[in-house]
Amino acid sequence: MKVEAGKVGIFMKKNKGNLDYINPLKEAFRVALVYLIVSIIWIVFSDRIVLELVQEDTLLFKEIQTNKGIFFVFVSAAIIFSMIYHRWNSLLKLENEFSTHRKLSQAKMDYIDLHDSVTGLPKRLLLEKRFLVLSEGSHKEKNIALIHLEIDSIKQINESIGNIAGDQYMLYLSKILASRIKGDDLLARLSQDAFGILLADIESKEDIENQVISIFEKIEKPWIYEGKEFYTTATAGIATYPGDCLEFYCLLRYSNIALKYAKLNNKGRFEYYSQDAEVKIIKSLEIIDSIKKALVNNEYNLNYQIVMDLKSREVAGVETLIRWQHPELGNIPPLSFISIAEQSNLILDITEFVLNTALEQKYRWKVEGYNVPKISINISPMSMNTIGFCYYIEEKLGEYGVLPNELILELTESTFIEDFLNIDTNIKYLRGLGVEIALDDFGTGYSTLARLKELNIDYIKLDRTFIKNIADNNEDVTLVKSVIEVANVLNIQVCAEGIETLEGLKILTEIGCTLGQGYYMHKPSKTLPLDFKLL
Repeated sequence: MKVEAGKVGIFMKKNKGNLDYINPLKEAFRVALVYLIVSIIWIVFSDRIVLELVQEDTLLFKEIQTNKGIFFVFVSAAIIFSMIYHRWNSLLKLENEFSTHRKLSQAKMDYIDLHDSVTGLPKRLLLEKRFLVLSEGSHKEKNIALIHLEIDSIKQINESIGNIAGDQYMLYLSKILASRIKGDDLLARLSQDAFGILLADIESKEDIENQVISIFEKIEKPWIYEGKEFYTTATAGIATYPGDCLEFYCLLRYSNIALKYAKLNNKGRFEYYSQDAEVKIIKSLEIIDSIKKALVNNEYNLNYQIVMDLKSREVAGVETLIRWQHPELGNIPPLSFISIAEQSNLILDITEFVLNTALEQKYRWKVEGYNVPKISINISPMSMNTIGFCYYIEEKLGEYGVLPNELILELTESTFIEDFLNIDTNIKYLRGLGVEIALDDFGTGYSTLARLKELNIDYIKLDRTFIKNIADNNEDVTLVKSVIEVANVLNIQVCAEGIETLEGLKILTEIGCTLGQGYYMHKPSKTLPLDFKLL
């Protein structure tokens, strides 16, 4: 008979030399101890004992002969207790190793919880702990500043060239920012696109501003990825201790309010917290809520302004202009809400509304007999940088039966300076279809005459600031004429915005401006005169 139990076993034989029973010790110590006790009892009550040591396969056996036969049993207490001792030591060692591993794992988990996985920078909790140390320790009487720094357009980098590239860029920025940290200052990552910088021992606002300006200068330098240069900017909000508040989360909230206020005014700048800033942010949040409701309640509508061919005096097209008819506040001009909508994804919803409404209207005019060769629609940088936006436009053109060469997309200069792959890809694809691109408000931003040849555009729309006084200002005449001459060389058409007088119209026609729009010719309206022609 054989009972499986392990390598160490209990043996029994009734006739000398013949092995009748083996029970390997698989149940470890329990089986061995049971047979040990049995063997000792057997020995005590036997008539005669003959001991013989046998070495077999490194196991020690003791032979016991009695008048009841021969019983081989593993009776070496030394071996058994040695086994127990070593096994116990092994268990203790295993427990120690497990405990050490558990402590290391816990330490690793704590590190992961407290540090950003991409940059290795501390997270918010460590920033709070540092603030508590500074505000309660030897720095208690010193001023502390929290800079809430947000990287503009990091989302577009992730969407255009991938999250891996975005992570690489944030790692690159973290190293730049870390080089500006000294002493008890601390740099932390607060979110996907934001850092927190705690400055200790601030003597004056000038110390803070010098730090922020230095950071901006470093961030604005080009980042090279896969042979391509990328440019971005940053916006910052600043709150101070004890000037603004005494608690960390209050300081964090105030710096975030200051950040939003800076973004509301203009990206690429910084602002300090103030109660006035908070009031304006609350108002902007109320506007955002109202913008959402306006989309649901159909409070938006489109007006159209005629664009004239100044040579033939006939309609060349119309520009689409959005209007918001608020049920309580009345007509809200675009300047009051578009910039706020651009700070959120709401601008994408507004763009969708404008595209659908304008293209449907273009089709209706054609059916009703209106001669509207082209329709212009203003497109935000966020929309143009959306992956697949060009295919969306192509789909909508087909849906409403509008030809690609009947659509002009107007882009601001900021769209062209945001050097992201999707913008360039979308523009090239759309122009390949026949859709035309116009550079809106030329002269108010970064573009120069020398840079025009680098842009994929078909039209320049001169800002009204150069047009409104052109009849009385020779410098404006010279400037506009220079733009027209360069544009003609580049095969780009020029459209003058804001023509309000007959004299201005005549001068623009004389110096070769081909297109124009303004109150003198036609004010924006929901309807168009069917037989409109400029006399």
